[in-house]
Amino acid sequence: MNRSRASAISNCEKEFTLEAIQERKRLDGRSVYDYRQVFIKPSPVTHGNVLVTIGETRVQACVGCEVVVPRPQRPTDGLLYFNVLPSPMAAPNYDIGKSSLTMRVERLLDRCFKESRSLDTESLCIIAGQKVWSIRVDIHILNDSGNITDCCVMASFCALKHCRRPYVTVSGEHATIHPVSEREPVPLNIHHTPICITFGFLSEGNYLLVDPSIEEEKVLTGHLYIVMNIHREICTMQLEGVALQHEEVVKCTKIAMTKVNELNKSINKYMGIRTNAKNMDEDGQSILTNVLKETTLQIDNIQTAANVQEDRKNGKDIIQEVQEDVYEIMYPMEEEPPVTEEEEPPKTKPRDKDTDEEEEVTVTLTKDDITGLTSIETGLTSNTGEQTSVNRNSNKETSGTRGRKRRKRK
Repeated sequence: MNRSRASAISNCEKEFTLEAIQERKRLDGRSVYDYRQVFIKPSPVTHGNVLVTIGETRVQACVGCEVVVPRPQRPTDGLLYFNVLPSPMAAPNYDIGKSSLTMRVERLLDRCFKESRSLDTESLCIIAGQKVWSIRVDIHILNDSGNITDCCVMASFCALKHCRRPYVTVSGEHATIHPVSEREPVPLNIHHTPICITFGFLSEGNYLLVDPSIEEEKVLTGHLYIVMNIHREICTMQLEGVALQHEEVVKCTKIAMTKVNELNKSINKYMGIRTNAKNMDEDGQSILTNVLKETTLQIDNIQTAANVQEDRKNGKDIIQEVQEDVYEIMYPMEEEPPVTEEEEPPKTKPRDKDTDEEEEVTVTLTKDDITGLTSIETGLTSNTGEQTSVNRNSNKETSGTRGRKRRKRK
């Protein structure tokens, strides 16, 4: 049982509740997989003070922080504590002080936020080994109308999300904590959102319920608590009073995925409207303005690029025309006179195959011929006319002694 002492229930009420569940009907008109309406109200004055309501179950969570000395085993990690305080007016069967209910809920909260690293405790360190932040979450159960575990987990998360710690300036080994009037407080670093879904079983697990009410919890034989985040990661799981098969656990996990998405939307809705509605509007307007500016700049850049490309093309055409004009000026082309019929160029005969070959003519003179010519030139002095003729002939003949004479026939 979830209570500190067993609550009384008559046999007629028990039989009526069991018959309704077997017919897949519930006393409040819901189906077996329906969740009650969730309402979240953050405090507009104090950070870290949130009231959460699931149906008629009401829980208020308050967050406090102070600077303490860290543990020797973890000198760079901050501290996180959960303290569940049941009110005697929450239910007629509640006792004052600690009970099995409060201890079970506290252990579940430790696994949800510490072991799953939902809250970054390393970000709570001020000076390693000397000063860290200690976060304490006080959970007050105001009214227990069933499914108190889910309400406590949701209230704790919303309170941590709504909490703001003072701004700290560190200079060497000295830390200065600024009041709220001087510096804006800093939110806690939360990685993911753990959400608990409670399943109730009866008749040794043959019948299943989601979000049981106070009347249904009196007849249930077992519970399954699945804590999951929006990324479909199971943070922790706890089974009490019943043994389940693998297929039943998988079925409950799939149902929990759907319920986690629905509850996460409700948390974002209430937390966003109550705390950051004005900031969200301002951020939305600024984002829209930035998008419009970026779009305008992109259009201008596209038009500028198109104009530059067109100017480059026109410039290339102009340069090519100027180059052609300069070339014509530097290297003018001579105009050939027109050819008339009367002054047609003479037709050349086709050359033979051997026209391009060179003919070699060789004139050879013997030694006796050269000696005779020399004696004739030196001995004949009486007849001038003959000497002159001989000299001319000798010159013609000596010219032939130059060797080879090359000529080319056209």
